[in-house]
Amino acid sequence: MTTHDSVGTAPTRRGLTRALVLVLVVALALLATAFAISAGRAPAEKAEAPAPAAAQPTATPEPTLVPATDVGITPVMADLAVAGFLTAVATTPASDLPKVASGAILEDLQNEAQELEANGWTRTGRAKVDGVKVTSSNEAAGTATVVACVDSSKVATLDENGDRLAAPATARALNIYSLSRSDGFWRVVSRTFPDETAC
Repeated sequence: MTTHDSVGTAPTRRGLTRALVLVLVVALALLATAFAISAGRAPAEKAEAPAPAAAQPTATPEPTLVPATDVGITPVMADLAVAGFLTAVATTPASDLPKVASGAILEDLQNEAQELEANGWTRTGRAKVDGVKVTSSNEAAGTATVVACVDSSKVATLDENGDRLAAPATARALNIYSLSRSDGFWRVVSRTFPDETAC
C-alpha cells in the first residue's frame, strides 16, 4: 500500500519541482532583462550635460572682393561689389578699406573715420543694397557706373554719450557708384546722388 502511494505521488512531486524550476528560470530571465534595460539607460541618465562652450569673440568679416572678368561687369557682380563695400565700411578698420575702395571715396571714408574718432562718436548698424542697375560699363577702361538703392535704416551715429544723433531724412536712397577694375577686382571709387533719390 505504501509502495503504491509512493509510486502514485512521485510524478506529482516531479511536476511541482519542474514547475517551480520553470517559474524560477522565468523570474530570473525577467530580472536579467530588467537589469540589462536599466543598465543600458543608466549612462544616459547619469551623463552630465556638456559644459557650455566658451564664447568666442566675433571675428571681423573680411571685405568681399569681386573679381573683375574680361566680359565686363554684370548686375550680380555690381550688387556684390556695392554690398561688399557697404559691409566693409560698417565692419572693417579704415586700414582695410583699400580692399574695396580707392580714389576719392577712400579719402572721404578715411576723413569720416577721423572725424568720428575726434568727436568720440561711433556708428552702428549696416546699410544694405536693395537693388542695383548697371547704367554704363567700359570693358577696355575697366570702369562701370551703377545705381543702387541703399537702405540705411539700421545705421545710427551715436555721440560720446551713446545718444543717437539726428537721422537722415530718408532711410532709403538711390546712390550712384563709380567702379573701377584694379588688381583684378572691382572697387568703388566715387559716390554721387541723383536729383531724385527716392527708391
